[in-house]
Amino acid sequence: MRIAGYLRVSTLKQAEDGVSIEMQKRIIINHCEMLEIISDESEIKWYIDDGWSAKSLERPAMRSLIGDIKTRQMDLIIAYDMSRISRDIMDMMSLLKMLDKYGVSLKCLYDNPSFETASERFMTTIKMATHQYERERTSERTRDAIINIAESGRYPFSGMKHYGYMKDDDGRMVLNPEEASLVLEIFQMACEGYRMREIVRMANIRQDKEIFTMGRIRRIIKNRKYTGTISVYGKDYDGLIPAIITEEIQKKAESNLVTHSHKSDRYIFTSVLICRRCGSTLLCKSAYGKMKKMYLYYFCPTCKKRIRQSDVEDELSEFKVDNATKDFKNRYNALRDIETLLLSRRSKLNDKFLEGAVSVENMQIMLTAIENELRDARRKRSAIQSLDAVRVFSDFEDAEQKKAFVEMHIRRIVIDIQEKKVLTIEFKESETSAEKKINSIIGIKLTTRNMSDII
Repeated sequence: MRIAGYLRVSTLKQAEDGVSIEMQKRIIINHCEMLEIISDESEIKWYIDDGWSAKSLERPAMRSLIGDIKTRQMDLIIAYDMSRISRDIMDMMSLLKMLDKYGVSLKCLYDNPSFETASERFMTTIKMATHQYERERTSERTRDAIINIAESGRYPFSGMKHYGYMKDDDGRMVLNPEEASLVLEIFQMACEGYRMREIVRMANIRQDKEIFTMGRIRRIIKNRKYTGTISVYGKDYDGLIPAIITEEIQKKAESNLVTHSHKSDRYIFTSVLICRRCGSTLLCKSAYGKMKKMYLYYFCPTCKKRIRQSDVEDELSEFKVDNATKDFKNRYNALRDIETLLLSRRSKLNDKFLEGAVSVENMQIMLTAIENELRDARRKRSAIQSLDAVRVFSDFEDAEQKKAFVEMHIRRIVIDIQEKKVLTIEFKESETSAEKKINSIIGIKLTTRNMSDII
């Protein structure tokens, strides 16, 4: 006989009367051994929903059990009582009909459902109605208690821990300094228009483990609790939880959520292409084809001619990248030093903001230059990180690496826009010192000098 043991408990129920998972399991095993249904507990396949309400059948283990029932992998289901299975009459009746259809028996040790006689059907229905009544009354009491706590000025969801917060010795919700600093940085990057995958990568690097996904980052950015506002059954409460960001920052972060590349990021040769005939810098343009495919091209405002980006890429496909990267190691190390310095300064600024030493307005002003330079350093370092394996322009993995390479090494490319040809490439002077590059990019920034007074 193929036996399934179903165990369920909600957090509230477990706290109230101790009907724990282990207790249910022990009683089921003892019952099966006493009736000699099994000789060893390994003969029971367990389905466990720990911390799930019985208000519906939408529970992980229950869904798995229903799937096994439909594939005829079970003969008998054993549970502690009917309320473990469901506290909703309609759900319970639907489940019983399905069990009957697939020839599966259900045994609830303390209130087994039976429909053999009119009396048994009546009593079983009464029991199911009682379980539903208890669930609804419990839900109402919980709702009233939560509202009462919120009205008294205390955080009502003490069992729910959101990233960025922790409980103090008095049970109040306070900021977790390390996590709150990362939450603030997530919002800052979103406000600056960083792509979602870049924010995820930054957050996981800071945590030194893969705990963030795009879905989780999106939920953080949309969570109003980080503004210090919580909603309790339709009513908003302020001051029950410390704020990490303002409503303005959250709105800006939400409006800037980007899950794919900006169109402007797809242009590889921005401000680099020069028309040989008139000397004009070509402008970035785009158009859509018949299949709604977007085409990127560069337009000469004087000659009124254009060239596709793909044509320029084809022209450069065999261009030897290694000829322009003699200073590879110095450049890479310089960019890494820049990024480390910028991250350190931003982290210190975040700490000062959370301590209340810096206003939101001043923080945004001081962060602007840092964010711009950090974005630039990351893009360029990403591009040259794989240059050891790159020998020609077409070897780059994507447009982002090509764009970063062009920004770093190429000053201008002269184009014969009539013939769609690349004529000459002018390279930038290579830097020879990491210290020189750091000073040239960061040291002269007014924002940086102002920050030194605070950090």
